[in-house]
Amino acid sequence: MRARDFLRTAFQHVKVAFGRDGLLFLSSLLVSALFWFMLTVNDDSVREFHIGVEINGIPQDINLINQPPSQITVMVRDRGSSFFKYMFKDDPVISFDFNDFVKANNQFSVSRNELLTHIRNVVGRNASVISVNPDSIRASFTTLPPRKVKLIINTDITPSNECVLSGRIKSSADSVLVYSIAPLPSDFDRVETQLVYASGLKDTVSFKAYVKQVSGMRIEPSTVDITVPIEPLIRKQAVVPLVVDNQPEGVNLITFPSNVTINYLIPMSLYKRVFSEVKAHVDYNMLVDANTTDKLPVMVLPVPDLIRDLTFTPDSVEYLIENR
Repeated sequence: MRARDFLRTAFQHVKVAFGRDGLLFLSSLLVSALFWFMLTVNDDSVREFHIGVEINGIPQDINLINQPPSQITVMVRDRGSSFFKYMFKDDPVISFDFNDFVKANNQFSVSRNELLTHIRNVVGRNASVISVNPDSIRASFTTLPPRKVKLIINTDITPSNECVLSGRIKSSADSVLVYSIAPLPSDFDRVETQLVYASGLKDTVSFKAYVKQVSGMRIEPSTVDITVPIEPLIRKQAVVPLVVDNQPEGVNLITFPSNVTINYLIPMSLYKRVFSEVKAHVDYNMLVDANTTDKLPVMVLPVPDLIRDLTFTPDSVEYLIENR
């Protein structure tokens, strides 16, 4: 359909919908908007642009220590009509050849004046550049190969009272590559992450840990993912025999009862595990030290690190001494 036919059809539909008065009103509104638009495009206005930055031709043996900005923000004053060309386009991009801007001391640098020259080529010579952020581009680089060093994960993790840390905290990387302008000291063999703090955890969770950056160096990767294994605790009961310590020869110490019931919390995944090293003890020497003939106190040990909130009953036992 030709444009003239399209407009004729559109006006007929408007006329049917709104009548002659409605059509007159809409026509007046359209003419007013057209005049306003024509006046506006000839006025000066200010717009903000985002201009992409590309650095081309970086040699393969060059590693940047700090990354230059990927885009800059520019405030431009110009006639409104000059901005039409940007309305339906992607953000413009300016490119720099690496070798053209290499300075002494391993520096890549684009000054403010050099940057403005490239910006004016994009926005046009008649436009006024009000501000540029950042107003220059700088980056350090090195030709030295990176050093691989150990990564220390720095955490302060506390599970909730009903849960336990059920294994080693895992990291997506256990080492990093360190790039530096100057050779690294021989004893520089590790870096660490910033502190990851969490408390009251009730389930396995992952965090993003940021590697502490060192001035004059670039560390890759700059972040790692760590996984903190958390699982709930479950209560378990066991009956263990009483063991008499320091019993002299020719004497038999019989306790009443001869077993002790212990209760404790254990990670759910270890519920079926038998902690054979956990035993209940009474000490024959306490008969002399305490000068008592009533009961002997019970001790339960050792207590593995995985066991929590251990209690036992009875906490003391009656006894009978037999000579062999």
